[in-house]
Amino acid sequence: MSTRYIAQPGLISDSVLWRADTTREAVRKGKLTLKENAEGKASCWQKFRLAETDDKKILFRWAICVDCYATIMCKSQTCDGSVKLYGTKNMTDHAKRCHLSTGKQTLMNSYVKRKPGVKLMESERVLVKEAEVRLVVEAGVSFAVVNNLGLRNFAQQMISIGSKHGNIDVVDVMYGSLTVHQSVFHKMRECQELIKSSVESIA
Repeated sequence: MSTRYIAQPGLISDSVLWRADTTREAVRKGKLTLKENAEGKASCWQKFRLAETDDKKILFRWAICVDCYATIMCKSQTCDGSVKLYGTKNMTDHAKRCHLSTGKQTLMNSYVKRKPGVKLMESERVLVKEAEVRLVVEAGVSFAVVNNLGLRNFAQQMISIGSKHGNIDVVDVMYGSLTVHQSVFHKMRECQELIKSSVESIA
């Protein structure tokens, strides 16, 4: 009997509900069950599972690492209903570097020295593009925000932290709005005191 899949790309409700981040969070909280892919013949499927809902349906495009819950796109569906397979290279690459399964920490130079000219896989580029679209739509900001230097510096900082600690939960990293508000206020006061001292030294 073939596996039943939820065909979600191209359907707004499904693609919003089962993104990579929401799928990983649901698995982490036990809202989705990991299930072996009976049709997966590649060795990487020993480390990856499919996500199953309470009504025994399999999420369409995600493969989930059993150790760190990294969620990797293994297939997608176009608006006309055709299915595109991405192969197992991303899963195989992840299996080799997943520090939770190997017990090895990420090498120091992998996060201290930035890697120039890295080319993402097509499936990874799709995820980045979808994340940028969600940022604009869900935050209600200008399209120009994706070119904002502050946002790019923030994203770079998150990448640097992730390369050190692995695929950690953003909830464990991000500060809340109150903390950011207080930090901005303190920075403003520091700048005011600096300006005041400079003026007094000239007078």
